[in-house]
Amino acid sequence: MAKFLNLFSLSLIFTCTFCYANEPTQVFLDGDKIHYQGGLAKEANEMVFEIFKKNTSKIKWLAIKSVGGEVNLGLDLAEFINKNSLNVEVTEYCLSSCANYVFPAAHEKRITNHALIGFHGGTSGMAAGVAEFIKTLPESEREATQKHFDEYGETTLAREADFFQKLGVNPNITTLGQSDKYKKYEDAGSYVGWYYAISDLNKLGVKNISVLNPPWVFKQLSEKSQFYKVAVTGS
Repeated sequence: MAKFLNLFSLSLIFTCTFCYANEPTQVFLDGDKIHYQGGLAKEANEMVFEIFKKNTSKIKWLAIKSVGGEVNLGLDLAEFINKNSLNVEVTEYCLSSCANYVFPAAHEKRITNHALIGFHGGTSGMAAGVAEFIKTLPESEREATQKHFDEYGETTLAREADFFQKLGVNPNITTLGQSDKYKKYEDAGSYVGWYYAISDLNKLGVKNISVLNPPWVFKQLSEKSQFYKVAVTGS
């Protein structure tokens, strides 16, 4: 049981830790949209796949509001979206693995003028967090936990790299906000991630973004879950 709990705790490092990360996930069909509301979950992903299978010719959009979730769950949904040329709509927020993978995977992206595409890190940025977590474990469990992470990290990092290469997206999209120049935000305590201007998302390879009732203007998610802006240099 202890081993299971430690691996479960370790998996939390792979997810976004926002103040309402435990929101229940709902998936339902409305017109030509599949709505996905809540954290990324295996059961929710499978519902999307099943609904699409039964309504393939009808469905054009996935409307998502999510704080994200485990990396492979994000990649599972993202690869399905890309394979089936689905579009993604975000009216409120798409965070962490939703921002890393689901949003870039879409053929067309549509956001409202205050929607937040918020980044929190990817597979390549996990090592430091895992190292700190492992230090909290009993010494007898550290070696096995490190081994599990190493195996997880190796396979997931390769999958992530292949995914971004296929999309033509710069893989640094998941780590630019973790550079030393932005450490002051991490130290401030109230910041949980970062965002990019639409023009900078384009530079990183995330294109075909349209805004409902433009222009898009950044709005903080909440006082406790704030995001800072990361600028992309070059073309």
